[in-house]
Amino acid sequence: EKYEIVCVNDASTDDSAAVVRAFAKERDFPLTLVQMSTWQGSEPAMNAGIDIAIGDFVFEFDTVQMPYQPTLLMDCYRKALQGCDIVCACPKHTRGGFRGAFYRVFNAAFDSIYRVREDAFRVVSRRALNRVHAISATPPYRKAAYAASGLKMASLTFDPAFTPRTVDKDPYGKALDSLALYTNMFYRISLGVSLLFLLLAVFFVIYTLAVYISPVGQVEGWTSTML
Repeated sequence: EKYEIVCVNDASTDDSAAVVRAFAKERDFPLTLVQMSTWQGSEPAMNAGIDIAIGDFVFEFDTVQMPYQPTLLMDCYRKALQGCDIVCACPKHTRGGFRGAFYRVFNAAFDSIYRVREDAFRVVSRRALNRVHAISATPPYRKAAYAASGLKMASLTFDPAFTPRTVDKDPYGKALDSLALYTNMFYRISLGVSLLFLLLAVFFVIYTLAVYISPVGQVEGWTSTML
């Protein structure tokens, strides 16, 4: 019964802002339009909108496209009222390509009981927002921050009516930042490289000692230099 709509215009180059204003004026909606002076990306834009939102629950929409039934909105809200601080509306099947590969790699290295999935929108309690912002004022990857918050998280799935179009100007940079901040993947990589060089060093020590002991094929000064 009581709600507000916050739209963030992330420096769009079309007439989206004018359309939003006209839509709100015709229907007398409690709507706030946030104008970003330069392109920021989905996560900073979402942070800007949440900074203005004052509700006990916040619906986070990355896109206005709706590949789901509108009733799913209230289904997720009712699920949140059952004690879930984060409820995600997820398609039953994750898309392939880079997006699907990223989720598989991320979850394999993500130390949490919750899995990060592709979703259409999220319902987040004020408690979850406060918890995440207490850890980081500008979380670089919201879904991972929610999954790592320690609060109860749930997902509702749906059969998408179509594949929504998404535009991300820097998907690879966002993916690398997320893996570095929320997983131990780069630690594993650095540990693996270190072990590889350790094994190579041990191999060359053993090989050099074998050459030193062997009476055949020695080059004067080689073994001492290698050792």
